[in-house]
Amino acid sequence: MDNSFPFILDLHTYFLYLYLVNNFKQQSKMRLSAPIINYFKSSFAQELPQARIYLYGSRTDDKARGGDIDLMVLTPTPVNKSIFKTIRIGFYKQFGWQKVDLVNFTFEDHSPFKQLITTDAQEL
Repeated sequence: MDNSFPFILDLHTYFLYLYLVNNFKQQSKMRLSAPIINYFKSSFAQELPQARIYLYGSRTDDKARGGDIDLMVLTPTPVNKSIFKTIRIGFYKQFGWQKVDLVNFTFEDHSPFKQLITTDAQEL
């Protein structure tokens, strides 16, 4: 009887473990600088204290390059678009022009788009 078979299974399990750990770490990163993250967190906290802010799209992939800043803002009720405009203008003044997409859903919203972007979204 060949005793290498259990070793191969153990080695296979070990490589599977490494793959899963590596992929989990890659998914938990976001390509935004700390000052930009802090800007959005503090701006939304000031204007919409109950909001939860999520990054989605290409900026959640460390392997990708470039890309706009896609943020999903979850709130108890729909947000007045003038608040988004104020936050976006403040961002441009502080960091220069970059494409920033802000989408708003309520916590109770069950739209297909919200469900799609929530799968990979990462909370700021």
